[in-house]
Amino acid sequence: MAGLYRPRVGEFRGYTAILVASALFGASATVGTLLLQTLGLHPLVGLVLAHGIASLVFLPFASRARPRRPDALLFGVWGLNGAAVAPLLWFYGISLTTATEAALLANLEALFTVTFAYLFLKERVPRRGYVGIAALLLGAVAVTTNLDFVTFGFTAHLLGNSMLILSSCLFGIDNNVSRVLIGRYDRRGIPFYKLWIGLAVLIPISLVIRAPYTVSPSILGLAVFLGIGSVAGVMWFFYIAFQEIGAMRTGALISTSALFGVAIAFAVFGNAPSAAQLGGGLLMVAGTFLTSEWTPRLRRNRTATG
Repeated sequence: MAGLYRPRVGEFRGYTAILVASALFGASATVGTLLLQTLGLHPLVGLVLAHGIASLVFLPFASRARPRRPDALLFGVWGLNGAAVAPLLWFYGISLTTATEAALLANLEALFTVTFAYLFLKERVPRRGYVGIAALLLGAVAVTTNLDFVTFGFTAHLLGNSMLILSSCLFGIDNNVSRVLIGRYDRRGIPFYKLWIGLAVLIPISLVIRAPYTVSPSILGLAVFLGIGSVAGVMWFFYIAFQEIGAMRTGALISTSALFGVAIAFAVFGNAPSAAQLGGGLLMVAGTFLTSEWTPRLRRNRTATG
């Protein structure tokens, strides 16, 4: 039918994949809070366990994606940033804030992913995308401060939220490096090398500081869920989306993880976001969609098929 846009099968696959990744990523805030705050697991130990377990998912494919010498430095930076520094900040940050605030602040990863895709991968946003970027920043302020500039009660979680914001920035860089590497290698195999580059840094640090590797059955169960679901699962579906719909739209749509994350946190802890935080979170979601290429791309396709 003339004028009717029919998405490719790959696009359906990409959008489905990013929604699954968003749900898994949204759940990670609650699982991480249970592990670190309720069960008292050391953040560094939690990260080592999660990444070690996640790497097993990619092990069967690792031989198909051995890094080539020209990409050695890029792999090193990718692993150090995306599998050591950024997740370490996330694990420590989530231990110092609430699951709801962590889930809402996850939207900032979308902002940084879109920004770096614009700067380095030369992907573009529509003009309204700049309005979206402003909305994301305003939403982040609302979530982080709860708009409390009288009693400054938000300072109780300021350090943890600041760590989560910096982590989101580093994950934005990581997402764009991932987009480059999955264009050169089997996306199912390279995460193994990324995770173990990070573990090669994290394990010695954990031993030097004598982080307690005391693991109960309940801790192990949640660590397995976090490793397979929120680390390996997010990577698996995230990289599918990268290949099908690009870094910018994938990065933008990951903002839906906030909706999943807040719902899961409320179901588990009963901690509903404040009106300011909920409004900030919704503003960040709206801002992220404004930065995406969804609508302009549909218009171009409709024009082409009209």
